Amino acid sequence: MNNTTGAFNFGSISTTPQRAAEKSNEFVVKFSNEIVQRMLEQHQSERRKLGQILYLIAFSRLLSKENLLSQVDYLAGMNSEDPLICHFLMTFLAAMDVECSSLTEAEYNYFTELWNNVPFLQTMTERLNQKRWLVRQVKAVALLQWCLFLGSAYQYVTVSLIQNLWEGEGGFS
Repeated sequence: MNNTTGAFNFGSISTTPQRAAEKSNEFVVKFSNEIVQRMLEQHQSERRKLGQILYLIAFSRLLSKENLLSQVDYLAGMNSEDPLICHFLMTFLAAMDVECSSLTEAEYNYFTELWNNVPFLQTMTERLNQKRWLVRQVKAVALLQWCLFLGSAYQYVTVSLIQNLWEGEGGFS
């Protein structure tokens, strides 16, 4: 604030603050277009970086069941104009991607915990099937990934069950 004129200086082409009509002691500050543009760009950049971090968290298999469910809720409410919709969709795809060449023990434990949690499976299926999705194409991709996830669950749980039968007590090992 400039002490001699009482004007704020927020940029090279900032306008002088104007007094509010109703209250004489308040200032209405109008930022220059350049400053507003820079603020918007910074905001979008931060949102993209957060989306990338969320993807890495999902890919690392660190999202809890509750996080996955709330992410699907948020994804369902996103419109096609939101630049983060791609990041959130990719995050969901990464979190549900079981089709790795070889699962580590930690990944297998992560997925097994999800596969064996029937309430989670039911809730996720219900949320993916709701009609409140703003972008149908995103819903379709999410449903396809969910079907692949469930198919892998059937495959891995069946293989695990057979291995337990063969190697367990009274088995044919």
